[in-house]
Amino acid sequence: MASMTQTVEPAIHGNEPILQSEKSQCALLLHGPRQRYTLVRNHPIPALDDAAEILVQTEVIGLNPIDWKSPQ
Repeated sequence: MASMTQTVEPAIHGNEPILQSEKSQCALLLHGPRQRYTLVRNHPIPALDDAAEILVQTEVIGLNPIDWKSPQ
């Protein structure tokens, strides 16, 4: 996987710059009601457009198997 470093300032803690080294991530996508989840291994990571924004890395998720059957 190719890697790219993006510097965003100011940092959340102190004055050190934030380094964003990856440009893609694995994602479990649901495109609409009654569609199945799709595992995408190269989904773009959102860019930080403002110094007041943060990017949260998710470690664990919980899925309800019935969620994809939600009403339209």
